[in-house]
Amino acid sequence: MDLVSMVKDAKISYKVALISKLFDFEPTLHSIYAIMRVELVQKPGEIEDWMGLPYRIYKNDKNWIPHLKQDIEKVFDPKSNKLFNSGALVRFALYENNEIIGRIAAFHFPKLSAKQNYKIGGLGFFECVDNQDAAFKLFDTAIEWLKSEGMEAVDGPINFGERDAFWGLLTENFTDMSSYRMNYNPPYYQALFESYGFRTYFEQWCLNVQ
Repeated sequence: MDLVSMVKDAKISYKVALISKLFDFEPTLHSIYAIMRVELVQKPGEIEDWMGLPYRIYKNDKNWIPHLKQDIEKVFDPKSNKLFNSGALVRFALYENNEIIGRIAAFHFPKLSAKQNYKIGGLGFFECVDNQDAAFKLFDTAIEWLKSEGMEAVDGPINFGERDAFWGLLTENFTDMSSYRMNYNPPYYQALFESYGFRTYFEQWCLNVQ
């Protein structure tokens, strides 16, 4: 099949949106936070919890393709990821009654702010149960860290790396199997991001050639 026929026969598989937000808000406060705790992920047990959460979120979703754990860990390994030379990254786990219910990573590197007149940070690898308070707690934590690093806006969910992997929020087509290294998420994630105040920055269509 040549390139022309590939494009002609391509099927729109799904749409991902990059969500962006300027820091024009005060962090959300809610009494339910009292029974939730956020941990900066550093210890082996916390890393195991953080890595294992997607298997709980998607355990009944036949369209989810799990990422290899070693591919994810390369993103967080200063020896493998050269962006650590000019940027910084942290990851957080959210617990309720000692059970992990959410995770997120926050980071910044110069390329994110290129051609902009303000400093942009990123968040990614977000996973969370269908609970707005839990999601807001994760967003608050990530954004407070970014603000402490001098960031003025945030894009997400994106990757601490190139755009060919772990990038964007799935907003359409939850019935076809996802592609490896492409972000996949439940439909309710869009509402969690938008309820917090994130807005679509740009849309990207991903095609599945038949």
